[in-house]
Amino acid sequence: MFDTLSIFAHDVADAWHVLAQMAKFDASDAYSRKVPPLAAASCALRIGVPEELEFFNDTTAQQAFGAALEALSADLATSPDGIDFAPFKRVSALLYDGPWVAERRAALGAFFDTNFADIDTTVAAVIGKADRFSAVDAFNGQYALAELKRESERCFGSIDVLIVPTTPTHPLIADVQASPIERNSELGYYTNFVNLLDLCALSVPCVRRNDGLPAGVTLIAPSGSDHRLAVLGARIQTLFNGTANPELQPLPFQEPTVALAVVGAHLRGQPLNKQLLEAGARFVEATRTSSAYQLFALANTSPPKPGLVRNAERSGAAIAVEVWDVPVRTFGKFVMDVPPPMGIGTVELADGRFVKGFICEPWAVLELSGAQDITSFGGWIAYLDSLQTRT
Repeated sequence: MFDTLSIFAHDVADAWHVLAQMAKFDASDAYSRKVPPLAAASCALRIGVPEELEFFNDTTAQQAFGAALEALSADLATSPDGIDFAPFKRVSALLYDGPWVAERRAALGAFFDTNFADIDTTVAAVIGKADRFSAVDAFNGQYALAELKRESERCFGSIDVLIVPTTPTHPLIADVQASPIERNSELGYYTNFVNLLDLCALSVPCVRRNDGLPAGVTLIAPSGSDHRLAVLGARIQTLFNGTANPELQPLPFQEPTVALAVVGAHLRGQPLNKQLLEAGARFVEATRTSSAYQLFALANTSPPKPGLVRNAERSGAAIAVEVWDVPVRTFGKFVMDVPPPMGIGTVELADGRFVKGFICEPWAVLELSGAQDITSFGGWIAYLDSLQTRT
């Protein structure tokens, strides 16, 4: 799987679909790795913007970003926090003015020498800087980067997403031809650090500038935040382009998971479903249990919850459930947060499979407990719908 994702998308849903096909671990690639995805945020995303914004005297770009940020802040009902952008700028300097240029030189190998005259002069000038650096410089560069990564981690300890202009200015082709290195350096001002810091980024178009040229924002977050960025990016796309906000499923798992059957307050649309999302779980299917279960509306639970109990005489009914895949690395924490009388046990599904699932301690459904037998409704949602009908 990619350690860094950068998508420049005109349609977030299409870009996400492409990524889902690409983001897989490749054992034949020595640099491929499995990146554990970060789970959905438990509350509204914390947004940050650089305290000092640079637009290289392009007031039109500055106005476009200000308008986009104002509209987005209103839509999210939040005020972005200012963050110190200096560490990110120092990382960008390492990329082009430090020993990392030697990586580009290594990629070209002997071709750089034998075909030097055929290489674009600007590209050759940049890559040619590699000869200035030694192995000692490379290690010193790595040490400096490690320290800057720590500063980046501290920054993302207080925010979830950093929002920056996709580009701080919009030069014309003639401007780039006249000063290619300077103009390209300006264009990458807000993104050149992303790869070295192992971050992920998503660029989304917003409203056009007053002069008609395109403009947008780039969302930046720690590695593994791809789904968070895609969901936010889709919301931004809807805000500025009026398109429907698509539902984006998390990327396919690249790690061991546990199949978990949920029956009540953790179902989609129910108040505790967010706990599954926070655990990084992915919806698999809606199905039913075998016909050996009874379902009870428990008394004095908040939010209201049902209790699923297996009938030893197999004289119950098939109860509607959802099956979710939960990463093994988060499953223990999820189970720890399940309060009594609920528990996680083994549930038999209608097709004969046995999976982990929510069950209820028998004492909570005894006659004196106040629990109500709602088995006849065939599921928690049907029971809740019946309550709405009665009112």
